[in-house]
Amino acid sequence: MTALTGDLSLTLPDGTTLTGSTDLGLARQWAEHEHGAAAWAALTWTARNVETAAALAAVRAAAGEG
Repeated sequence: MTALTGDLSLTLPDGTTLTGSTDLGLARQWAEHEHGAAAWAALTWTARNVETAAALAAVRAAAGEG
């Protein structure tokens, strides 16, 4: 798979728009947003990576890359 780069954005169902220059950065923002700042901070490093990987797969699938 090829990383997506450029001016990327994602609008969530609650109206929040996230922006980033890489698909990985966008996925991390999305995962954090879905959990909320406090819950995200309470996750282990491994759990954060698992959640980010799931979001990255969804971002790439939506872009037709996955």
